[in-house]
Amino acid sequence: LATMKLLLDAGANINAKMVTDAVRTGEYSAAATAAARAGRGGRASQVPSASAVPHQTALHGAAGLAHEPRLTRPLLAAGADPDDGRSLRSAARADDPACLELLLDAGARVEGAMALAHAAQRGSLRCAAVLLERGPAAWGERENALQWAVRAEAPAEMVRLLAASGADLEASFDRT
Repeated sequence: LATMKLLLDAGANINAKMVTDAVRTGEYSAAATAAARAGRGGRASQVPSASAVPHQTALHGAAGLAHEPRLTRPLLAAGADPDDGRSLRSAARADDPACLELLLDAGARVEGAMALAHAAQRGSLRCAAVLLERGPAAWGERENALQWAVRAEAPAEMVRLLAASGADLEASFDRT
């Protein structure tokens, strides 16, 4: 956390991505690396390789991989983009919805993020409940999340939650 704050205070590009931006501009995102390391006890060996997590931002490392609100909150306050394309759906995989709620409060859009599908696949009941509560009533992902849950053999509680929240009980991946 202290390293990340030092980097932010020094003007680190809060929305730089570990792979794409680094290759294009030569600017590796120290903030993203610090966020990922901090969430894993500072162990460099635990930081995902660039090939394993392409396009990772500091916010994705904090909210989506480390699931650490103490890192997520200051990144959002410093202007990190909550719609970075990965953070919301990765945060939805956590057992604790704290980072997911921070992202939603900061304006992350649920439509198109596939966050509910990821929560359903992982059996992240509390995150799925937050997304269902805060997502739009007419939302394709709400209707299709049951497919993802069943395919991943999610717990029965997830299936019940999705069915009670408007999942299409007749939907299929092959549209038959």
